[in-house]
Amino acid sequence: MKKKVALILAALLCSATVAATMAGCGNESTAPASTSETSAVASETASETAATTVTLEEVRAANDVAAVLKDHTAITMETTNMNSDTGDVTAKFTSQYTVEDGKAVYKEISKDSKDNMIYSTETSDGASYTAFYENNKISQKLLTVVPEAEYDAYINTLKNPFVSSAKDDEKEVSCVPQDDVLILETTCSDPNLDDYTFNRYYYVDPQTKLVKAFVEETVDKDKKVISTQTVNYTYDSPVSMETEAKASISGDEVKDLYKVSAIITTVGETSGGQEMQEFKVAKGTYISVYTTDDQKSTTYTTLKDNEPSDPVEFFEVTKDDSTVYFTIEAK
Repeated sequence: MKKKVALILAALLCSATVAATMAGCGNESTAPASTSETSAVASETASETAATTVTLEEVRAANDVAAVLKDHTAITMETTNMNSDTGDVTAKFTSQYTVEDGKAVYKEISKDSKDNMIYSTETSDGASYTAFYENNKISQKLLTVVPEAEYDAYINTLKNPFVSSAKDDEKEVSCVPQDDVLILETTCSDPNLDDYTFNRYYYVDPQTKLVKAFVEETVDKDKKVISTQTVNYTYDSPVSMETEAKASISGDEVKDLYKVSAIITTVGETSGGQEMQEFKVAKGTYISVYTTDDQKSTTYTTLKDNEPSDPVEFFEVTKDDSTVYFTIEAK
């Protein structure tokens, strides 16, 4: 069971890391499909104001979720993962941001090549709810508690794998215009994946600097592209996103709904301290805590002399009025 849960957690927390594209900078035949921005209105001065180049820093700033949602009602992403050897689609994702009660809400549905459910997830009440599937039936449930100070950063990285601090070594290679976009090419690595490097291509609107498409080549140590991810973005055209994630974990129809308190202690941070979040979740739900790429966490189940003790790999809710302790510190 522990091995299975470890794989599930790894899949959730690292799903965006192994992805790629066969698209080359300036190659029209391999470019991803263009997306439409319903809010973009052509003007007579468009050609005069459009940028002729863009930097990675500008792209990251322009695509901050909170900033984008000030001017757009929805951000919708259609993602395809492909095996570069066979050309077979290995997974498909539909994900979307909307605003509810003044706060960004994220939902995602993942399916395999045969349209079987892999997982669904949604954010609510400062946490992330995820349901994993086997044979199109929910097999595991995960609640990820997000420290209040980290919620905005957490929300932002769900949409933008390219703003993750895990790839701070990302370097610009080139930026060239093609048709109605600027193609920014970069390269980077991941400290958690020593044997892989990533070639990235951002298809950027020259006026707004919004990303219209994002593709990434995952390259192994033999310099071979092994997988492909393509993400197409649309704005202001929300799609129906009915997920079972939150309902299956904390919905009114859950039979065994148990109270759990999560006590989070952040060590050595300027914004450090302790906070407690309380939830009612289904029996058997696993509880984890969100950390940034430069942090690590330890999970505890008990206190000894007012200090957390008995660390565990995973915490599963098995009884009512249970408590889990998380300690977060720098790596």
